[in-house]
Amino acid sequence: MMLKNRVYLSLVAAGVGFGLSLLVGRNFGKAFLTGSITLIAAQVGAIALESQYEQGFHQRSEKLRAHIRSLQRRRMAVYQELQQLTQERDRLTTDIYLAQTQAKPQGAPTANPWENQKRSPLPQPSRPPD
Repeated sequence: MMLKNRVYLSLVAAGVGFGLSLLVGRNFGKAFLTGSITLIAAQVGAIALESQYEQGFHQRSEKLRAHIRSLQRRRMAVYQELQQLTQERDRLTTDIYLAQTQAKPQGAPTANPWENQKRSPLPQPSRPPD
């Protein structure tokens, strides 16, 4: 795409240079030479601008890659910290549960909701009166 734009720019510049030189000097050879010089100058200018654009693009690209790596490292650190906090929470929950089960008599309510449910025996069917 850039090459196509560069060719269009060069052709337009050469045409304008050729046309103006022909109108002013009425010398076809000199106008052709001016158009050719304009064509070359337009190509050089377009190449220089394209080079600057590519250099800026690569610098921006490298900055973005560095930022992405920084964010990935940060995400990993946060994930590891979350894992540590989750392990600490699980350890504390276990410690609390063990302390409660050791401190309370059998059958007393504990922090574990499954332990607090009363287990009642299944009702026995009653016999009809004789």
